[in-house]
Amino acid sequence: MSYINEEITKDILTASEASEILGVSKQRLSVLIAENKIHCKKQSNGGLIILRQDIEEYMNKDVFHSKKLKDLAEITSRSLEFYKNHKSEIGEIYRITIYANAIDAIHDGNYEKSEDLYGRNLYRIDVPYMIIKGTYNEMWLSGCKCGYCGTGASGSVQILEDLGIDNSEGKINSKIIEYNKINGKWILSINRNSSLEDNIENKTRLKFFTQDGKLILVQDDSFIFEQNIVEILNQYKDFMPNPYSISFIRSDEEAIQNGYFLKSYSIGQTIVFKLILEDKNKNQIWFPFYYEDNKSVYENPTIKNILEYCGFETKELTKYDKIKNWINLNVFNKQFDSDMIIKGL
Repeated sequence: MSYINEEITKDILTASEASEILGVSKQRLSVLIAENKIHCKKQSNGGLIILRQDIEEYMNKDVFHSKKLKDLAEITSRSLEFYKNHKSEIGEIYRITIYANAIDAIHDGNYEKSEDLYGRNLYRIDVPYMIIKGTYNEMWLSGCKCGYCGTGASGSVQILEDLGIDNSEGKINSKIIEYNKINGKWILSINRNSSLEDNIENKTRLKFFTQDGKLILVQDDSFIFEQNIVEILNQYKDFMPNPYSISFIRSDEEAIQNGYFLKSYSIGQTIVFKLILEDKNKNQIWFPFYYEDNKSVYENPTIKNILEYCGFETKELTKYDKIKNWINLNVFNKQFDSDMIIKGL
């Protein structure tokens, strides 16, 4: 955790310590975190960073209202004006988090359903690049960022300086920055030079939506599907480290009937998805796919790769042994050749 400031290590709690303070089991703590009722940072190895003040915030949730004041137009001047006009509504400010890339904010659970509908209950998500938390409300801004030298970063520096945080310009090039006010002093608690975006090639980028409370990752409609699905999933392993259900849908009609479609405004048509992965939190990844009518699903080489990735026993396991280490290999142990396959934990 070299990106964590040593000054706050005494304020970092283990899951056992946090559970004891709250008087709940570790399982209940996990549920509260999954429901975004308790803020924490997720590490790439699956571990969690829980600050004492986040536990105190939850314990005093009647005081910490956490209404979101949002300006998400991605225009720096507009975000600065919004901050100026609504700063007094935040209350006593105790945390500022800034992201260079939306994917890291999403990974931390910082997103909400927008009003833009793209399919059956399928909505685009609102994602902030700067989050300012206070005792009354929190503010989401998309026009103030970090990670580069530009207008968005300059806007972030202006807000930080307004809040009494000096010498922030030297840190603004980092990919994730978080300041916490502890004992009346602003501390740069998190300073990360890496982003999940660093592992994702443009040609395999997925788009993020939400549907019925689930996070949906949808293959970008500008990318033609090829036999590299395992490589794509490997790049998104932080979002789906343990897929436990795979659905192979044979027909467009069946996919549409089950809500697996997207109204693409960029290409002016509806995209149908027939290969669906789901994790135990009900989040999903959707891929368009073509099945040959004269072959079983299992005969397709790409399908064989995805089955191996998820731990099915096949004759060619060695290629993805390293990737399969994420997965409980005892979950999948059968071969299937039906048109639609759903195998869960």
